[in-house]
Amino acid sequence: MHYQRGLGALVREEELRTKNGELEISLEALEIVRGTIVDENGHPLPGALVQVHSNERHGSSTVANALVTSDGKFEFASMIPGCQYEIEAWANNYTRFHKDLGVAGRGRAQDLGDVALRKMDRSIAGRITDASGAPVADLVLTAACENQDHRVFMRCDAEGRFNVFGVPAGFLRIGALQIAPDDRVVYGPQVESGRKDVHLVFDRASKKFRK
Repeated sequence: MHYQRGLGALVREEELRTKNGELEISLEALEIVRGTIVDENGHPLPGALVQVHSNERHGSSTVANALVTSDGKFEFASMIPGCQYEIEAWANNYTRFHKDLGVAGRGRAQDLGDVALRKMDRSIAGRITDASGAPVADLVLTAACENQDHRVFMRCDAEGRFNVFGVPAGFLRIGALQIAPDDRVVYGPQVESGRKDVHLVFDRASKKFRK
C-alpha cells in the first residue's frame, strides 16, 4: 500500500492572498512526531497519555492526544509547518514529561526516541530546624526533581517533621515556599529519595537554607 503524507497550512488573516476574489492557500507536507514511552528500566508503558499543544493563538491549546500502543509507541502525523508545538506525556504514578518541539518543518519527521517516565514510589522524611536546633514549624516545603518534571508540596508539623510521599528514585531539591510577598520558592540542598533521616537547617531571618 502506498502511503501519502498529509498536507496542511498555517493560515494567518494578514497573510491571506486573493485571486479573482477567491482565497489562495498553499498546502505543504505535514510534520510527523513519533516516540516510545518507557519506564526507567526501558520497558514500554502501555496506556500512557501523550498530548500535543500549540501556542499559536491565545495561549496553549491541545490539538491532539493519544494513548500509546501496547509497545509504548505513539505518532502524530498532523503537525502543520510553521506552527509552534510542545508535547507532554504522563501515566498514573509516574513523572510527567514535557518538551518544546519548536516550529514544525515541511515534511519533517521528528523521532523523540525513548521517553522515560519514572515511577513515583519513594518517600523522603526528616526534620527541619533553625541553627539553634529549635524546630521550624508549619513551613511549607516542596520537593522537585532536577528537571522539574515532578514536584510535591508538604507542610512541616509542630516539631518541624515532614514526610514526602510519591517521589521518584534519585535526587530531589528541597525548597521552602515563601507565601509573601512574592510567592517564590527558596531552594536548598539536594536529597536522595528513600532517606528517612534528613536534617535541614533553615535561617528564619534570611529565609534561606544553610549548607
